[in-house]
Amino acid sequence: MSYYQNTLDAHMTLGTGIFLSTILVSIIVLFGMTKDRWNWKRIIIRSVGGLLLFTAITAGGFWAVITYNERPVVATELEGIKLTHTKDDVIFLKGAPDKRLDKENDNIWTYKTSKKYSSDESHTVVVKFEDDSVSEVYYLSGCILGCTRLSDIGVGRSYERVVEKFGEPTHTSTHKNKLSKVVSYKKYNVFFELEKNQVTTYGIFKGNRIFYVDELKEE
Repeated sequence: MSYYQNTLDAHMTLGTGIFLSTILVSIIVLFGMTKDRWNWKRIIIRSVGGLLLFTAITAGGFWAVITYNERPVVATELEGIKLTHTKDDVIFLKGAPDKRLDKENDNIWTYKTSKKYSSDESHTVVVKFEDDSVSEVYYLSGCILGCTRLSDIGVGRSYERVVEKFGEPTHTSTHKNKLSKVVSYKKYNVFFELEKNQVTTYGIFKGNRIFYVDELKEE
């Protein structure tokens, strides 16, 4: 640090000290001149009360904003693809799919996401159709960076955190190997697949539930 910078900092410190001292002396002088005419006890009580009230209102406002922003919301689109879109809409928005996984019915398409936002080179988004309309959109693999979270729930979140945010699932589908499960929420159009109590993939859907084809049948 240069000599000039040290001198400037010293002057600023000295100036701040003089300013605060002046305020303190002014308050003392004002108190001495008005202690017989003003009710200083009431002034102090009202001032402190007003400050506490202002602080409480401000804190309450911040809490209300945070609570509102963190509320679970109905999801209608993911990666720009909406549940109301048709195949033509998706092609217009995303271009031709990178792969068509259901060649017989042509109802499952995949797209690579943008590379510049992802932790890996890219992530895959799966789009499923039913009667030419989008029925599901989800990330095929763990997507951490640059991926749209669903009400702040993404890869790595625990099952407890999911339930805390959305409540009890509408449906739970357990894989027959018992290593993973899918929880779906009809009210919010969202579902989450979990392994080792952590979200591994997630997406949006239209309908009643999401389930494994070979799910474990509960007794």
